[in-house]
Amino acid sequence: MNDTRSFPVENYRPRVIIWQLTSSLNGETPETHKVLTQQECMLITESIAHMSKSIVVITGTHILQRPDLFDIVSYGHALGLKIIMELEPEEITPEIMMKFRKFGPRIFRIVLDERVIEDPDSRYRQSPQFFELEEAVKRLKSEGFEIHFALNIYTPDERRLAFNLDYAFRRAAKGVYCHLHFDPALPEFVARNEGELSVDDFISKISELKPLLPNNMYCSPQCIKYVPFHPEEFPEVEFSIGEYPRWVSQCLAGKSFAFIDEVGKVYLCSGMHEECGDLRSNGFNFEEVWSDAKLFRNIRGNNWTCAQTRLQLKGNGHEGAKSKK
Repeated sequence: MNDTRSFPVENYRPRVIIWQLTSSLNGETPETHKVLTQQECMLITESIAHMSKSIVVITGTHILQRPDLFDIVSYGHALGLKIIMELEPEEITPEIMMKFRKFGPRIFRIVLDERVIEDPDSRYRQSPQFFELEEAVKRLKSEGFEIHFALNIYTPDERRLAFNLDYAFRRAAKGVYCHLHFDPALPEFVARNEGELSVDDFISKISELKPLLPNNMYCSPQCIKYVPFHPEEFPEVEFSIGEYPRWVSQCLAGKSFAFIDEVGKVYLCSGMHEECGDLRSNGFNFEEVWSDAKLFRNIRGNNWTCAQTRLQLKGNGHEGAKSKK
């Protein structure tokens, strides 16, 4: 990848940061993997806010178990950050809604994972998990909150995505925000006649589903921007004559997007888990990592798609890792 010192960092500000606040490890957490303390979180929050009034999406397993969560959210909100919390339906109780409602009607996203499952008789499988989801949606609506969903995607399953979008549409949701956690072994591109859905194909399918939704309903991975496709701007994307797509995905890692894990490591995203910096090692200075990380700077000078970025990392000795989420 090329060095991009000619591209000033001022042209790139973090617009969306996904921040995992709780450990993804099962069992007892080793001493070398202790989650960030409240003070450490606040120092990172200060550094982010000094750079940009970003959208910070707080995620992770059982984040409500952190006793300092309210204080962390309050501090970010006071500094002008737009804080969003991703919760399981069971976690959205009347008490939690009352406690966090001061932060506005968009503070919550409901995690959809494996709750909306196709059923030939009832459309959606009537499982206990589905009923919990339905109750959470009703509770939020009754208290005046907007309905927003989060969806973790580990395999390129178009039908599963379409069914989740169908559910979100029928519940008048304002958005479905996808987190891509593809295994590095998945193919980036496949021949059109092989019948296998690649990462690139799946991301293209999302752009095809978007026009079917209401104009006020968001649906996209937040690490990707869909832009009109002009062949001269994407010379590395090869298509046969007559097969040019209308839209092409543009990787936003290092341009307006980053991922922070529970121990303060900064990554391109939660899918391409390539480390860009360690906030515990640099005094919790997110701005320094964003400005100076070699991997971020290398990416900024290219109009790579998500699949192209993955290929470049693999081609440069980066094998990636499965998402920790």
